[in-house]
Amino acid sequence: MGKTKSYLCGFLIGGVAAGLTVLLTTPKSGKALRRDIKERLEDARISDLGASIASVKTSVESFVNKGLPALQSTVEEIRTIVETWRRDIQPNVQKIASGVKQLDKERKAIVLNQDKPKPPSD
Repeated sequence: MGKTKSYLCGFLIGGVAAGLTVLLTTPKSGKALRRDIKERLEDARISDLGASIASVKTSVESFVNKGLPALQSTVEEIRTIVETWRRDIQPNVQKIASGVKQLDKERKAIVLNQDKPKPPSD
């Protein structure tokens, strides 16, 4: 029990000494100190916001200067590829369309033949 009592006593004395030191060395009242801390935090937020805006501006400028031309080039390449592909598949599209029309004619003929009455069988 002696060590615990000694430890608690030391802890208490240290806490009181720290509290007194803070009270005696603080140059401002609590309100003034809180106001100063709040102002410093706001200034830090504003300066962080300014740095963030500058960073975004730099990123946008970099994209416009480097990324946009590359993007435009890529878009042009894709357009050329798609146009070539469309020309290449056009004969196949026409063959498929012709085949679909032929199948539709055959389907209609089958439907018409099914609707005709069948002669009686002997």
